[in-house]
Amino acid sequence: KKIPYEDFHAYITERLKPAISSDDIAPITDKILAFTKCHPYYTQQLASMVWELASYRNLPTATLIEDAINQITETHDLNFERIWMSLNNTDKRIIRILSKGEKPYEHKSVPTSTTYSSIKKLMKKGFLIKAENYELEDPFFKQWVNKQSQEA
Repeated sequence: KKIPYEDFHAYITERLKPAISSDDIAPITDKILAFTKCHPYYTQQLASMVWELASYRNLPTATLIEDAINQITETHDLNFERIWMSLNNTDKRIIRILSKGEKPYEHKSVPTSTTYSSIKKLMKKGFLIKAENYELEDPFFKQWVNKQSQEA
């Protein structure tokens, strides 16, 4: 379950105080929670990387979130590649569409019944969740898919 935004914001803000100047903490915490959508596991992962980059590598706060996201995504590159190679072309197409924030059932490139079958299968495997719309559960995998799409 997701932790309420305000509770999570206060918790992360308190933990980042030793590493980040007080003027920058709230915006950085906002960006962390916006990226992870308050998912506890991914929030912890990103906040931890932000803390590490700020504490030990003295990176500028302007690029801290982007640097942390890229670091985590690159760390999981091989795992994401393995996942990607295990998917069929329809599943890949659905994931690409979702990673752009679009609705796959509005695309005419895949028949509606095939789209919903793929979505159901991807949800069962834990790749997708249903919030307001279908979305990728792992924001770092989403980031990876978008990066791969740009490079292709």
